[in-house]
Amino acid sequence: MIDESYNEANKERDEKREKEFQKEWDNPLQSENDAIAFEYLSGDELVEYFKGRKEEV
Repeated sequence: MIDESYNEANKERDEKREKEFQKEWDNPLQSENDAIAFEYLSGDELVEYFKGRKEEV
């Protein structure tokens, strides 16, 4: 009962924190993906990779 009330009262705050955490997690993960792409993809493949990223952003 108390736990449910606490969760409901802090739902908005928790959602905001989750979005911030996701953003903080996604940035380094994307950097790692980019580093792997540079290591393994050819020139044409890199163009396609980064073109696709630009459309996502």
